[in-house]
Order: sequence, then structure tokens, then C-alpha cells
Amino acid sequence: MLSVKKIALIGVVVVPSLCSEGVYAQVPEEIIVTGTRIKQSNLLASSPVTSLTNEDIATRGITRVEDLINELPQVFAGQGSNISNGATGIATVDLRGLGASRTLVLIDGRRMASGTINQIAPDLNQIPAALVKNIDVLTGSVGAVYGSDALAGVVNFQMERDFEGLRLDAQIGVYQHSNGNEAIQTALRSSENLANSLKGNQLDGATKDFTLIYGHNFRNGNGNITAYLGYRDAKEILQSSRDYSGCPIRGGGIAGGQIFCGGSLTNATGTFSINTDGRLFTIDPTTGNTFQQVSLTDQAGLPSINFYNFNSATHIQRPDKRYTIGLFAHYDLGYRDEVYSNLMYATDNSISQTAPSGNFFSSNLVSCDNPFLSNQQRDIICTSKGLGPNDTANLSIGRRNIEGEPRQTTLQHKSYRIVAGLRGDFRLLEGLEYDISAQFSSAKLDQEFNNEVSIRNIQNALLVTTDANGIPICDSVVNGTDLACVPINYFQIGGVTQSALDYISTRGQQNGRYKQTIMLATISGSLENYGIVVPGASSSAKFVLGGEYRKDDYFFNPDAALISGDIAGKGMAEVGFSGVFDSLETFGELQIPLLENRAYAKNLTFKGAYRYADNSLAGGNSTYSVGGIWQINDIIRLRGNYQRALRVANAIELFQSKSLTLFNSSAGDPCAGSSPTATLSQCANSGVTFAQYGNIAINPTGQFNAIVGGSTNLNPEKSDTFTIGGIVQGMGNFDGFSASIDYFDIAVNDFIDTAQPIQSINECVFNADPFFCDLIKRDPNSGSLWQSENGFVEAKKINTGSLFTTGIDINARYEKELPSGLGGLSVSLTGTYLINRITQSIPNGPKKNCVGLYGDLCGSPSQRWRHIASINWQTDHNFDAHINWRHFADVKADIGLNVQTGSFDENLGAADYFDLAFTYRGLSDATIRVGVNNIFDKEPPLSTSIRTSAGNGNTYPQVYDALGRFLFARITLDY
Repeated sequence: MLSVKKIALIGVVVVPSLCSEGVYAQVPEEIIVTGTRIKQSNLLASSPVTSLTNEDIATRGITRVEDLINELPQVFAGQGSNISNGATGIATVDLRGLGASRTLVLIDGRRMASGTINQIAPDLNQIPAALVKNIDVLTGSVGAVYGSDALAGVVNFQMERDFEGLRLDAQIGVYQHSNGNEAIQTALRSSENLANSLKGNQLDGATKDFTLIYGHNFRNGNGNITAYLGYRDAKEILQSSRDYSGCPIRGGGIAGGQIFCGGSLTNATGTFSINTDGRLFTIDPTTGNTFQQVSLTDQAGLPSINFYNFNSATHIQRPDKRYTIGLFAHYDLGYRDEVYSNLMYATDNSISQTAPSGNFFSSNLVSCDNPFLSNQQRDIICTSKGLGPNDTANLSIGRRNIEGEPRQTTLQHKSYRIVAGLRGDFRLLEGLEYDISAQFSSAKLDQEFNNEVSIRNIQNALLVTTDANGIPICDSVVNGTDLACVPINYFQIGGVTQSALDYISTRGQQNGRYKQTIMLATISGSLENYGIVVPGASSSAKFVLGGEYRKDDYFFNPDAALISGDIAGKGMAEVGFSGVFDSLETFGELQIPLLENRAYAKNLTFKGAYRYADNSLAGGNSTYSVGGIWQINDIIRLRGNYQRALRVANAIELFQSKSLTLFNSSAGDPCAGSSPTATLSQCANSGVTFAQYGNIAINPTGQFNAIVGGSTNLNPEKSDTFTIGGIVQGMGNFDGFSASIDYFDIAVNDFIDTAQPIQSINECVFNADPFFCDLIKRDPNSGSLWQSENGFVEAKKINTGSLFTTGIDINARYEKELPSGLGGLSVSLTGTYLINRITQSIPNGPKKNCVGLYGDLCGSPSQRWRHIASINWQTDHNFDAHINWRHFADVKADIGLNVQTGSFDENLGAADYFDLAFTYRGLSDATIRVGVNNIFDKEPPLSTSIRTSAGNGNTYPQVYDALGRFLFARITLDY
């Protein structure tokens, strides 16, 4: 008979696989379901739950569980393998777009600790996909049950704990794409970036995944031990392997406007900025050692300067190797007492590669008697400024270290998780049960920054004179401060020598660790034995009372090069930090049947939960929720829930060291250029002087400096979550049909985030808001926010205003047996309609609704509608077929991008991806699966205004399929 485990009784389902139990069969024994610690004999939940099975993982060819979860419409893209610039090396999940730190990840109902010290969020890389039995995604009110940091909800991985036998699960997969985007290939061709690899078929990014599982029952089935060993190897994919990511595309600002390859002013021959007047120069390719003045664009709006293509060496899929090992064990001691434990260990090694490092417009001093300067260069830099041979001149230099290798950040994480506990009957009181456990988790980060250049050594190498023999020599050698210095010649094409390259080259290292200890104890049970039953109900109330102690211990250690800020590619100095904080929490849940088996009330149940947490950093705070389920009859069930929760700041938000990063502003600096869009008085609000006005260089890349970091002056976030919905199932002739609809409303006040830098600029310049003006620090010499590290916008953690999101989740499923032994068919749909996603950067400040938008202010796309739909055919001949349809609605550019109607960036078009998989079980002890995801090799939506962090390769690769078709084959052998 056709069925799906955990079908509409939990209400929200996206389970394409066909299983063997009845659709509406009652669970025969009491279990604990996601969203509550109360054991129950049905799967009632007052908040919506989406459930995925191991069959979903297998038929989708998933080896990274975050890839499957990111497809769900309730999930916004987090950290993953497609992020290179800004990668933390872990994989995260972000429910409702509230941030990964507000999504609690559980393994069998117990929280996961942070996966790294540089982002406080669990790392899904620690979870072996082949051991996952079910994944429950609950986006409701569960903070009182699991902890107040579950503002957005929880993702609960239920692992296989009673396996018996030996299983080998092996999969190979590869990406395939046929390059054929003529518009972008034209841009690549005109900029001489059209490599042969971009002209046709690409086959790359091979992934291998192997998992060995062994399980054994012992002592007449009273105990079980399940052990696993896993290995995964994913190969790199460079942006230069896809034409649509082959270069940073720019242009297309008007309807039909030409797009071209942009890039960075930190280029191969150097861009030289005279800080006092804003002029830009480059090396004249004709002479090879003289300056020629350049503007950023010609009269046609096309680039008149040689931009560096930083896409060519950058990953769009990071290479990654992962090893996992672990075991789950439990043993029945008799008298309904059981001891249980599990151990999970994972080590993950990934490399994030970006374009070569360089001198990123540092404010350098150059000797006016530098022998590498031609007479014309010396006149522009020194003589025309009244400087003589014994003087030094200020010069900002953007020079790419093309003589070196691309920058590589090596990220290694080692993590373990140990749980041990005892549960059973609480014999002192009949009908009660206890559960006592201890949990220890640790995640260690080792990070290296390779192929970097030293800011200090570059400066030394630019202060050059000649010795008695007329040979160039560093001033630091003459005065004895740095005898190893080798002069560097940035003023002539091909002038950098190997010895100079060796001198300026450097590397950095940092490491950190996050440890968590949890002690948890609960007492639960029913009041049935004590005769406490509400009139009108036949079942008694159930409850859970518990206490939890949690301790977090962390440290972060950068090396001397990072502490000093000497690494050019890292920006500013980083500072180590360490600390310990703990939380003592008590909690309780109550479930009271109010009416049962009455007219229009087959079941009416009240649910409530409360948690009090005493945090050593933030003091005491309370979280509570109330809700209920009203089952009108066998067909219709209604549910609702309300939660009030407080979340205290985590270690990163409190103590993260100050560092320099980049932010996007496609509209640019309104005070830059010879004819700024803002007036002198408006620009003066942000610190522009009279002399600087009209002389601040325009930034063609749209990337400006920002200072990020934590703050110890953060207040707890306050959130209110409200959900209400209904379920229908088994309607007459459509007894195989079930559907649910749920409305969600989540408001978070005192939201811990950063003031958006582009908003800070606009609010200061055009509205003279003193809060935002205090965040803008212009370079004292040039007035720039990008030409040197002395110009930036502060974007440290603060309590911003609020984040408010509302929407509707829709889920439907229909399954039917086919005639004449053709098997069975099931069709399912899970979709989310986003009504509001409103952000407020400061209390009582302006609000921005980002639904249907993407860009500088709104970030990653917030599609108004997303869905995933499946058709599954299970035959009677050991053969199954699966079709999947993933849909993303189109999004428009937000006002921060300043685009025109009909321009290239006005819309990221709707994206539809279709996946096909087949399963064959006809072989003895073997199951074979083959499939293709993104069958039609659809390109991702592209924009010229996507640059860093979540954006990569002119798109959002963690949101859309950015690599083409994925072909996979998987075999499961059972012995």
C-alpha cells in the first residue's frame, strides 16, 4: 500500500519517497517528535514541520546535506561550498533569513555546538548524509523547548541508531556545462578573457563519497551499536570554467546597453593615484616606463583602463576533503532503564582561492630619488609638487602581484561530539520517566593565508636610493633597519624581479577553538495515574520539567603578521580574544487535552512551554510559548502558536576582532567624481573638505572599505513569533490527499546586526543623520572610502532596529495506487509565499521591505514565491522514477543599485530547475541510483551588481544552480 512516514499528521510534508506503512497509520508506541520533548502516540504539532527522509537524500544525489536543505523554500542560503571570498569553511542553515545564529541545529533532539570560532553556527559538514534517517525542519515557536537562540526554528537530524548488518554506500558525481552565452562571450572576447575552456563543454567538480556502516544487535536485542566511517572528496571549480562567471561583468545600465568585462583597478601593471588631486595614472604600454593619465570610462561608457579580471582564479566551488567516524550505542539495563551514548568526529579540509594579492591602494611613501622612476614619472609625483630628491611623495598604488600565485586560504576544521546518558522509569512516582545526559563538543579551526604580500615590506621596497656604484638599494638597508630589503620596481612593465617578489611575499596563520559542555536532566510523564483529567477529555495532561547547564569556552589566536595588519589581502589588524560564559536554564512543557471525541472537536489540546535562562553575560531572561491544536474531525485540523523569546549575543557578536572588509555600492559614493551627485554641503556631512570636493576618485568596482567587529555593548534581542494554520486530509474520494497552509509572523526587535554601510552613507550625506555620520571615516588626504585603509565605513555589531517577516507556507500531497500492477504514484508540493521581510537599521529609523528584491541593501534574493514539487513513481518491478521541480520567482534590484528600467540588472529572472533520478532494487543486496540534477543545464540569473560574500561569479551560487548539470551514480550494498 502507498504511504509516507510522518505524513500530514505533522502537517507539513515534502517527502517524495514511497514507503511501506499506511498513510494515516497511528504510531504504535510513544515517541518524541521535533518541536517537543513530550512523548506521544501521535504526531500532533502546533507548529509547521517539514520532514525529509534518507530517500530524498539518495535520490537527489546529495553528499552535502546543506544543499538539500537550501532547496526548501523556508531556507535562505547560508555558508557553503560555493562561497570563496569570505568563506568560513563551514556549512550553515538559515531559516526565514534571520541568520544562521538564530537557527538551532539538533541531532536527535540535542543541540549542536558551533562548528568554528569565526562564525557561531553549527557546521552541517559534521553530519554524515548516509546515516541520516530523517530531517525535520520546524520553523515555528520552539525557543522555550530547545533554547531561546532558536528564534527562527530548528533543524533536527534524526540518525540511524539501530542498524544491523554491513552497508557500503558509494557515490560519484560530476558537473557538466555547455558554455554558450553569446553576450558574455562577446565581452570576454573583446577583453581578451575568452579562454578555450569557455568556448564549449566543461566536465569538472567531481565528487566522491563513501560511507561504511556496521551495526550489531547484542544480548538478545537488548542493545545495539551502529558505527560508521565516511570519506568525501570534492574537486575545485574555477569561475574561469563558466563563461557567465569568466569575468566580472559590468555595464548594461540602460535598455540594450552593452555589457563588458570589468574588474579591479589593482591590476597587472599598476594604477597610481595622486592623493592630492584624485588623478589616476597607469603605465603607458608603448614606453613601458612612463605614466599616462586615464579616466575610468570613455565617451561611450566603456572602460578606458585595464581592469584586472579577479574572477579567473577564484573558486566557484571550493575543493574539500572530509573524513567522518562515529558510533551510536544503547543498551537496555532492564526495568525500562537504558544507557545510551554516541561519538561523532569529523575533520574537514577546504581551500578558498581568490585572485592574487597585491598592493591594494595603500598610502605609500616613494623616494623622489628612486632610480626606477623615469623623469616623467618623477615630475608628476615629485617635481610638480615642489618636492626635491631628498623628499618622499605620497602615492596610492594599486598593483596586482601577478608574479605570485593566487591567494589561498586553507581552512581545516576538526570537531567531535560526545553524548552519554541514562533514561528510564522514575520509580519514585508511577508513570514518570527521567533522562539524564552529558554532552561535550569541540570544534577547532586552523587557518592559513598563503601567497600574500607584506604591506611593511612593500613600503620598505619603495623607499629606494642608489649605492656608490649606482645600484638601487633600499633605504632600510642603508640605515640598517631591514638588511633583507630588496627594491621593487612597480614603475616599469616587467620590472618586478624574483628576489623582490620573495622579499614582499608573506603568509599568515590563525587558529581557534570553540568548546561546549551541556548537562541536561528531564522528568516527563502523564498525570493519568493520578486521575487528573479535564472534564470533556478522556486523556490526561502530559508534561516535561527539566534543567540544563551550558558552558561555552572559546579562544581565537591570530599570528604576529595578522595582529600587526601587515597582510595586504586581509586589510586591517586582527586581535585575538578568548572567554568563557555559561547559562543555567530551567524549562517546562505542558500538554492538556481539553476536549476529545466531541462534536466538532475530535481533539482540542492546549500546549504551553516556558524557559528561564540565567546567562553569565546577560543575566536572566524568559522565553515562553502557548498554542493549541483543534482537530475538528478526521479531515480538518487547525493549529496555532505564539512565542516570546530573548536571544543574548554570542561570542562572535560580542568579541570579534576589528577587521577590514569590502561592501558593495553599485550607486557608488555620491561625493566622488568631478561632478558629484551630492552638493558640497551634503558631502561635508560625511567629512569631505572643500579641497577634496570634485577630486575624489570614482570607484569602478563598486567595492568600498568597511570595518567590522563585535561589541560588548549589545542588548538581548526580543522576538515575537506567531503561527496559525490548518490541515486537511483524506477527503472522500481523495483519501490519498493531504494539504496544509500556515501563516507565520516573526518580529525581532533590537536585532543584532550591522548598519548597512551604503545606508550609512546615504543617510549621512542626504539627511545629515549624526548617528550615521559618526560611522563614516574618510581618508584625510583623498576623501576616498576605498583608495586606502584610512577611508572606511564602520559596520561593527550594534542593536539595530528590527527585522520583521511574514508569509504563508503551503504544502500538498496526493498519492494513488495505479491499476494493473503499475505500482503507485505520489505528487507533492511545498511552497512559501513571502509577504514581508522588513529591515530597520536603527531604532525608529527608516524601514525597508526586501520582498522581491536583491542588491546592496537587501543582500541575497528574497523571492516572493519559492516551491519544490515532486512526482514519484514506485513500480512493482523494483524500479522507481523521481522528478523534482525547483522554482525561484524573479526579484528586482533594490533602490541601492540605482538601476534604470530595462537595464541588465533590473531583474534576476525566475529560475526553474528540473531533476530526474531512477532507482533499481532488483539486484541481490544492492540498490542502484542514477540521476541528473538541473537536466536542462539552465544558467543562473546574472547581474553586474553582485560582487562579494554571498555573491560569487556574477550570481548567488548558494541560491541558484551555478555550475550546470550534476550527474551522479550511487550504489548501496547491504550484507
